[in-house]
Parts: sequence; structure tokens; C-alpha cells
Amino acid sequence: MPRRDPPLPQRHGLDPARVRMPDEGPWATLRDHLVERLPVPPARVDAMLAEGRIVDHEGPLGPASPFVPRSVV
Repeated sequence: MPRRDPPLPQRHGLDPARVRMPDEGPWATLRDHLVERLPVPPARVDAMLAEGRIVDHEGPLGPASPFVPRSVV
């Protein structure tokens, strides 16, 4: 898959981070996966989702967004 331009602008001089979902997993939602994967408290993941700061190329993702294998956020 060709690399796309980031869907978000730079913030404080840094490009947005891309996170690729694994090929499979037990998570029903994107939130479940991010809570397990990211080294931040679950409340921070919830806040980022509520603030629309986790997106894909279609737009902001919410706490109920499904886990989609091999997707990129």
C-alpha cells in the first residue's frame, strides 16, 4: 500500500504518528486495542478519542469504532 500524506497537520513541529493495526487480535474495538498497546492510561486514550485526535483517512474515530485488522490510524 502506498504511503499517504498524514490526515492531520503537524503539531508543535511534529508529524502525527501512524499506528498500524495487527493482522488479527481479540479486540472488538479500536479503543480496546489502543488501551492495551499504548503506554498511556486508558483515560488518555478515551480523551484522545473524544477529542477527535485519533483518525483514519475517513476522519475521526470514536470509542465504539471497530478494530479493523491491518488498518492504519
